[in-house]
Amino acid sequence: MPDRMLTLNNVPDANAQAMARGRTTSLGLIVHDTADPYFSSIAAGVMIAAEHAGLAVTLASTQHDPSREPRFVEVLTRQRALAIVIAGGRRDDSEADALMTRALEGFRRAGRSVALIGQPLLGVDTVVIENRTGAAALARALVDLGYRSFAVLSGPTNHLTARDRCAGFCEALTGLGCAVHPNAMITSDFTRDGGYDGMQSLLRQGTTAQIVFAVNDVMAVGAIAAPPTPAERAHPVRVRTSDVRGPQACARSAGCARCAPGPALPGGGEPSVTNARTSRFFCSARAGQAPGRTRLVS
Repeated sequence: MPDRMLTLNNVPDANAQAMARGRTTSLGLIVHDTADPYFSSIAAGVMIAAEHAGLAVTLASTQHDPSREPRFVEVLTRQRALAIVIAGGRRDDSEADALMTRALEGFRRAGRSVALIGQPLLGVDTVVIENRTGAAALARALVDLGYRSFAVLSGPTNHLTARDRCAGFCEALTGLGCAVHPNAMITSDFTRDGGYDGMQSLLRQGTTAQIVFAVNDVMAVGAIAAPPTPAERAHPVRVRTSDVRGPQACARSAGCARCAPGPALPGGGEPSVTNARTSRFFCSARAGQAPGRTRLVS
């Protein structure tokens, strides 16, 4: 029969199969921003696992708008998706969480499954990211490397991932005697443009921070793109790359056993870092040759 179907160019009707089975072979993946390498890495992993299970992935991006999430769930419910994976931090918004919880309850009543990557606030199976622990470990690793002056691009105050990373980073620094000055805490959007605007604010202040910590990767990219000050134009920055590693110094996946102290730079002096990798975590930075220049990490 399969050979005859192939000869006749006959393929199964997916809609008819969905009606008969009550579900399809598709899996929904909802992320906040497909331009963010954090989410693109998650999408790649989900797609590999889905392919092994014989499933196709339907990808949707909220563009950081929580009101879009329930609508995507309703679409996937109508399409009879087999399961939904939701990736990304939640906001401090009980109304949005309640709407999303109700939408997911309707999806699950049909016998379908849901998994969340983020804060466990929706009553579904959740992979919890240790944002606070990882950011604290990053702070300790940077202090171990000799940095003492810090500024933070903290993201929106109602974004729980941004809040946890900022809190973990700053609490660790305070415990080490390197507290971040309130004027060096810049709130902004959790986006590339937010990082750009936040870095411009810091530069206008004439920041003396050695390290600028951005709470996600795309904010760090935006911060790097911020126009240099006249002093920076007078002393061009030479970008170089090296590893910054410390015990569990991984804001994306805390507890990484491979995060061991990295080597000192040739010739000694203050470390100069642009792209530090600890497990799946990327640490972006602006760096120069002279001690005391501002670096950027995320």
